[in-house]
Amino acid sequence: MTPDKGSIIARRVITGIDLEVRNAEGETIASVVTSFEEAWELFKALGEELDA
Repeated sequence: MTPDKGSIIARRVITGIDLEVRNAEGETIASVVTSFEEAWELFKALGEELDA
């Protein structure tokens, strides 16, 4: 969940990971497809930040 009550959904696609950002109303406001490697680096960084 995002600070504004939205959400981020990660889906596996053929070319990598699709990151879809939705606002509090459930509307898609951004969608980015990134490589598996870049997505895992992002997830790792987010995890480290949450553990800090």
